[in-house]
Formats: sequence, C-alpha cells, structure tokens
Amino acid sequence: MSRYEALTLLASVVALAISVTSIIRSRRTEAKQLVLQVEQTRLAELQRSILERQEQQRNQADVRVYASETTDGFRFFITNLGPADARNVYAYITYRLDDGFPVDDNEIASKLPVAVMRAGEEISLRIASDLSKQMEFQAKAVWETVDGKKQSAQFELSL
Repeated sequence: MSRYEALTLLASVVALAISVTSIIRSRRTEAKQLVLQVEQTRLAELQRSILERQEQQRNQADVRVYASETTDGFRFFITNLGPADARNVYAYITYRLDDGFPVDDNEIASKLPVAVMRAGEEISLRIASDLSKQMEFQAKAVWETVDGKKQSAQFELSL
C-alpha cells in the first residue's frame, strides 16, 4: 500500500468517525426535542384548561346565604358575590328546632324567588326570634346561571 493510499484510507476513516458522531448527536438532539415537544403540548393543554376554567368562573354567579345582626335585629342575607348575574334565586332555610320558623312567610313570598340578582346585589329576610337560645339553621341557595345551568350551595348558619 502506497503512502497516498494510506493517507486516503486514514482520511476516510476520520470522515466516517465524524459522520457517525454527527448522526449519534443528531439522534440524541432529536429525541430531546421530541420529549420537549410532548411536554410543551401537555403544558399548552393545561394552560388552555386553566383559561377555560377562569372564563367559566368569570361568567358565574356565586350566591351565598349568611345570618348577621343589624341595627333592627337579626337577618338572613342572600347575596351574589360572583361577577355574573344569577337568575331565579331562591333560598331554602331549615330551622333545626320544632318551635316555629323565625322568618315570616309573607316576607319570603314577597322577596323570593329573585328573578335576576345582579353581581354584588343582596336581599335580606328579618329573623323573628327570642335569642334566649342559640339557633342553628341549614340554608340552601338555588339559582340559574346566565346560560341556564342550575347551581346550588349549602350553608350551616348559627346565631
């Protein structure tokens, strides 16, 4: 084998080694890019679901019932804390003792159901009681969202 043939063979072997190294590195890079692409797709789906959930929450009412003392006695308050309107709002209030219900039926009939309760709006029902004993109530607020879905929430109240 002549000197030129040996140099040509050596140059070919070096070129082959460089090519193999390049192919191996390209495959590793491609595998890493594939993993990153899968992760990026997963993160994009998560971000989309978070944005959808936030959009739904932005468009929902949040009706709450609570009891509190005011200057003219105790009252139940029904309020919409959400950013959207609530429709057909009604509150079912259950008194745990058997000695009468402390809210006048006429007042309930005149104020409930509320056709549309705007965001931040509140209504109250006066509680007639002797407060010589602690009173406990269960309340359930029922309403419809702007798109017609029925929602409800339950509350434990005491005075």
